[in-house]
Amino acid sequence: MFWENNRFMDWLTKFSHMIVLSALWVICSLPVITIGPATIALYYAAAKTIRCGIGYPTAEFFRCMKENFRQGVLVSIGNLFAFLFCYGIYQFAMSLGLTNSFGKLYYILFWLVGAAVIFTDYYLISVISRFQLSFRSAVQMAVYFSVRNLKTEIPMLFTLVGAIVVIYIFSPSLFFLPAAYAFLMTFSTEKALGGYIREHMKNSGLETMWFMEL
Repeated sequence: MFWENNRFMDWLTKFSHMIVLSALWVICSLPVITIGPATIALYYAAAKTIRCGIGYPTAEFFRCMKENFRQGVLVSIGNLFAFLFCYGIYQFAMSLGLTNSFGKLYYILFWLVGAAVIFTDYYLISVISRFQLSFRSAVQMAVYFSVRNLKTEIPMLFTLVGAIVVIYIFSPSLFFLPAAYAFLMTFSTEKALGGYIREHMKNSGLETMWFMEL
């Protein structure tokens, strides 16, 4: 009975952390340009406070956001340009028509570029939260992880679509699902990051950090 009560309290604490972190993410994302830093902080705080039970969600969120603010803004700007680029390709494809060979080609290009951006973003958030790298190196590492972990990444992206649909239907879930999704992300991303550290970054000091237990 004690064990069951303790487990219930543990999940209740996780649930409350998810609400706090999701609310912080929503508020800090309002300026739009800060969506990148806020998302990186959300992932980091979810991994540390919800998954590992270390620290306090608000403190960890703002600490990570402050440390990775510049990189996060670059993520926001990069995604904005990628969106505009994809939108331009889509509009051009539609103007040509899908019955036109070039229209079909540009339509396929639209999906390929969009998929590449989404797949890269999935790991870019966790890479920036974990390593001190230049933005270019972080993108390269994110591409590396994305290519090597498509089997686990694709189901998570379908889950993301489902979460977005739920938020669209039931808007109050916006104050819970972002952190819940970040928590789920850690089960795939941290496994990949941990394996990379053990294989390629021995004696870096990172192998003794809290996240290596995830």
